Amino acid sequence: TRISENHYHMTTTTAQAANVLSHLEYYLQIVWPELDVNVVSTTEQWAGAAIAGPKSRDLLQKLFPDIDCSNEGLPFMGFKETTLSGSYARIFRISFSGELAYEVNVESNYGEFMWEEIIKCGKEFDIQPYGTEALSTLRIEMGHVAGSELDGRTIPYDNSLEGLVSKKKDFIGKRSLQKDAYIAADREKIVGVVPLDKKTSIPEGSYIVRDPKAKLPNPKLGHVSASCWSVEYNNPFSLAIIKDGKNMIGKKLFALSPVKNKSIPVEIVSSHYVDPKGERV
Repeated sequence: TRISENHYHMTTTTAQAANVLSHLEYYLQIVWPELDVNVVSTTEQWAGAAIAGPKSRDLLQKLFPDIDCSNEGLPFMGFKETTLSGSYARIFRISFSGELAYEVNVESNYGEFMWEEIIKCGKEFDIQPYGTEALSTLRIEMGHVAGSELDGRTIPYDNSLEGLVSKKKDFIGKRSLQKDAYIAADREKIVGVVPLDKKTSIPEGSYIVRDPKAKLPNPKLGHVSASCWSVEYNNPFSLAIIKDGKNMIGKKLFALSPVKNKSIPVEIVSSHYVDPKGERV
């Protein structure tokens, strides 16, 4: 997020924050020493809370009555500086779940106060704190890739992130993306997987195969990276990365789990199981 002309706030994955900082410092010292840039960890300076869901804008406007929280006033990926009962606050309109969502940061000393204010103002909207399992379900339903899909073997094209790859300018890794293995027609791509009976949960790590009774080693098309029970449709849903994935949509295959001794008939669907047009965010 650009705070001012030469001032940026970078939010990174929680578990890798220290490694990302180390990586940035390496580039500034070794690769680009000519850059006039300093990086510093501000993790302990801020307390943050995500406000997500169809009523999140109403709650945000109640928390911050002096700012314009409309879609035009605070667009997706937008940022505002304001105050919460006199304490400095930052509002980021970003979403991990794919729902309309915001993240509010205040100085760390005011973290508990912010939380209490959010819960108090949210009572009329039936606010509910949610944990990482609920967050995981929301992101899987909407095909939002995370660590399970970004496992060091996939590239942006595999995860339907080609829109983030520039076709005009150079960047680190561009040459690698042009190698034959990465542009092969049958390259593994992310898809959605639904059991035909709409009841049987698919174990994570299951192989996707054409014939569950084929001789070992059974030729696998790919694997299931994440599974959840879709609250939206009240049935199991999984993300998988399989060969020629986009052309497999609509096909009937099998999820095979030797560890769980399960063979589950499945249908391949779009990875964007809920809100495929991204209208909620």
